[in-house]
Amino acid sequence: MAKSYWLKSGFFTLAERGSSLLLGVGTFMMLARALPKESYGTWMLYLSVYSFIEVARIGLLKNPLIRAAQESGNSFAKTQSTALVINLISGLLVALVLYISRGAIAASWGASGLVGLLEVYAYGFILFSLYSHLDFIQAANMNFRGPSLAIIGEKLVFFSGAAYLFFSQTILPMHFLAYMHLASIAVGILVSLSHGWKYLRLWRKPESKLAASMLAYGKYTLGTNLGAILLRNIDTWMIGWLMNPAAVATYNVAMRVANLFETPTQALAQILFPKAIQEIKKEGSSAFKRLYEKSVALILIPTIPFTLFVLIFASPIVDLLAGKGYTGSAEVLMLTMLFGLLIPFNKQLGILMDADGKARTNMLFVLRNAIINTLINFTLIHEYGVMGAAMATLLTFVLSLFIEQRYAKRHYGVQFIGIFREMKNWGMRIMNKRVGE
Repeated sequence: MAKSYWLKSGFFTLAERGSSLLLGVGTFMMLARALPKESYGTWMLYLSVYSFIEVARIGLLKNPLIRAAQESGNSFAKTQSTALVINLISGLLVALVLYISRGAIAASWGASGLVGLLEVYAYGFILFSLYSHLDFIQAANMNFRGPSLAIIGEKLVFFSGAAYLFFSQTILPMHFLAYMHLASIAVGILVSLSHGWKYLRLWRKPESKLAASMLAYGKYTLGTNLGAILLRNIDTWMIGWLMNPAAVATYNVAMRVANLFETPTQALAQILFPKAIQEIKKEGSSAFKRLYEKSVALILIPTIPFTLFVLIFASPIVDLLAGKGYTGSAEVLMLTMLFGLLIPFNKQLGILMDADGKARTNMLFVLRNAIINTLINFTLIHEYGVMGAAMATLLTFVLSLFIEQRYAKRHYGVQFIGIFREMKNWGMRIMNKRVGE
């Protein structure tokens, strides 16, 4: 049964991540060429704001919903109804804040096109809330087929819009991209609903006690996710504040290429949390150590050769994906690619700490890293510009790796060398399987 879970969940999640990777590359290539550099930088700032909000939503609701669903005595109908009400109310509040402050946000980055983008996002907050809710309730039932197919459908629709812009060479207002985004989310809802309707068990009256319990846990995972997205976006935001949207575009091209190779980390993280809750309850810290070392090792096996490949061919890769206008991104890419070698260590540790009920400690770790990253970015961007942002974030990941590995060893017996031992074991299994064939 356990083997079946990992195989089925892994298949759909990796299929979704792989498809998103291909469609994302295609969309990125077309938009980077179809849009002026400053407009592309503005779109990247919009996406960073969108990611910040959606990752916050996941922290506030997804993990608490999954955790509540795993606990005996909780009606799933009441659990998901309570979560949906919190989702809609929080979504409305965020939409109002964005709508009211859209001009100030755009002015702070010197990106006037951001006003229309944020306005469209505010109009569509209900779609974003429903889309995330369908994802959450299916994840709580350890079913990843619907959400995976929904994301593929969403990415395909946006890819089609980007293709229209690229091939028609049509010049449209910036907010057209936000309407394209809303259309893709609407398609994602329909696909997700076709698979997730059987889990919809809405209760007429959400339970206030359950809401308080979910929020009590969710405030820590919310803090963790806000810290994580701040950690990953503060460099982009500070480039916008201290430089300009064109510089954001140069930096983001490197980040987009580097992020392509985080697919294994993201895929495994999505299916690890609900299973980890069960395993840690049964076995305690021994399950934590085993899951951590195995998951990090599994991620690093494909990541290391990909990283070496990109380091060698950074310049032609940037030229191929973004065009000659982004040649300055190649040097930045060589630094940002190293992020992928460090992120799995902290990402998997955080997921397992949340599963073990250490959400508050994980939140404090992430917020500390975000503060360190902010301070170093402020210093190095002033000194080295776009390259300084990459240097600052890399240094932050290195510092956090040393600090958090000490914690993992002290509290869970995790051994750094054990990760590489697991990599060797995975490699031997793959080789033995090939020899057997």
